[in-house]
Amino acid sequence: MPDNRNRKQPIQVKFFVDEHELELIKTRMAEVGTENMSAYLRKMLFFI
Repeated sequence: MPDNRNRKQPIQVKFFVDEHELELIKTRMAEVGTENMSAYLRKMLFFI
């Protein structure tokens, strides 16, 4: 198990998506110009 004590966000959360949802996430990430999925998903979660 990795040592996450030095991370800014040490808790990992996982969820499942289907192929269509993943492509939609990737498309929207490209539209805003980001490659960091974790940061993008956090931003979408907290700024809706």
